[in-house]
Amino acid sequence: MKRVLLYSFLFYILSVVQAKFGGITLPPINPSDTHRTYIIQENWFGIFDTMHFNISIWSYSAIFYNLVLFVPLGFYLAVLFNLKAIRKAVSIVFLTCIGIEICRILLEAMGLVTIRNSALTLIINLLINIVGGVIGFKMVGVTLKRIKSFKHTSYVKEY
Repeated sequence: MKRVLLYSFLFYILSVVQAKFGGITLPPINPSDTHRTYIIQENWFGIFDTMHFNISIWSYSAIFYNLVLFVPLGFYLAVLFNLKAIRKAVSIVFLTCIGIEICRILLEAMGLVTIRNSALTLIINLLINIVGGVIGFKMVGVTLKRIKSFKHTSYVKEY
């Protein structure tokens, strides 16, 4: 079971990288070129382009997408890494989100990704991602408590 969880965690990490960066393009993109002709609507990058460049950060779908993207991280922290303390979980989710955003900024500066976000968008995405990770961690805690309470109440003593 641990192996399945580990493999699903690795797949989740790859999916988050793909969703957050939208794919790394080689050779590097000219930063002054704002005409993204290499992206077509029929491929995955077209879907990413449509989601992240045409959806306002204040739309419900963008907020929900960023929230749901990091819920599994909280799940994996509680289940796979057996983390119990909320402070540790929040700090790990926070550092993970900061690390992803720093990597996005560095890859954008090198011209490998085309994500042109303002500072306000970056901060909002960061906060929503952190909330999503914490919600995932808390959901696992509540679910495990409920399962334990059902086990204890369904146990009948025989005299």
